[in-house]
Amino acid sequence: LSKPTILWMSLNATGGQTVTPKLSYSLTETAELLSIGKSHLKKFTDSGELRSFKIGNRRLISRDAIEEFLHSLEQSEYTETPTGEAS
Repeated sequence: LSKPTILWMSLNATGGQTVTPKLSYSLTETAELLSIGKSHLKKFTDSGELRSFKIGNRRLISRDAIEEFLHSLEQSEYTETPTGEAS
């Protein structure tokens, strides 16, 4: 089973769409990709569950970190009971 690739769609000079994999995403972009709020995303980055890094004043999240985070969430679903206790 291969890892999914997160892609970023943009318009090229001729008005056509270009699909390019981005290497890193801003907090706003990451929240949009994950369909969660920025405050919830901040909890994940502050706790270390989702790795992030800074360049200058900007905090960014790598594509690999997002994919690893999603994979870890998927794995935790399979190891928890409906009450949230580990099985």
